[in-house]
Amino acid sequence: MTSTTFAVLARVFIVALTAAIFAIAVPPSGVAQTDPMVGMWVGTWKLNLAKSTFRPGPPLRSFTLTGVASGPGVTVTADSVTASGAPTHGMYTVIFDGRFRPITGTPVADAGAFFKTDPYTMESVYTKDGTLVQVSTFRFAMDGRSLTIATRGISVSAAGQRVDNIFVLDKQ
Repeated sequence: MTSTTFAVLARVFIVALTAAIFAIAVPPSGVAQTDPMVGMWVGTWKLNLAKSTFRPGPPLRSFTLTGVASGPGVTVTADSVTASGAPTHGMYTVIFDGRFRPITGTPVADAGAFFKTDPYTMESVYTKDGTLVQVSTFRFAMDGRSLTIATRGISVSAAGQRVDNIFVLDKQ
């Protein structure tokens, strides 16, 4: 096992452990509805390509997240255009309980689990066919005007190539 693989697996273990503790410690009813992070998610977020980095690249042509409050969390629609010009339209529900929920419309992942680490930060773990593919950290600016997403893992489009991307999005 390489040190990079070990580091990713160690982080996934920590994410899962924290999510489990959070799920046990916080009662599920009504928590997210009064959660300020749900309010931060609501709206439209567009990629600021000049501030973003894509390793190994090439960058996306466009990327937009749209969040709508839905029950105990947020339904997020992710629309993008790849470097080759192919459009994608994904959808998932963010509930901060660490439980895996379906992701549709993207070749990258088919399930994701989400949880908060502080009032402005959220961690996520993505799987495809039960295998870990990516881990992301979402950090909202304190003023609510930008969102930075650091994503590490495996690229589906580049035949399993490692990715280390920083998406910077501006609230519209």
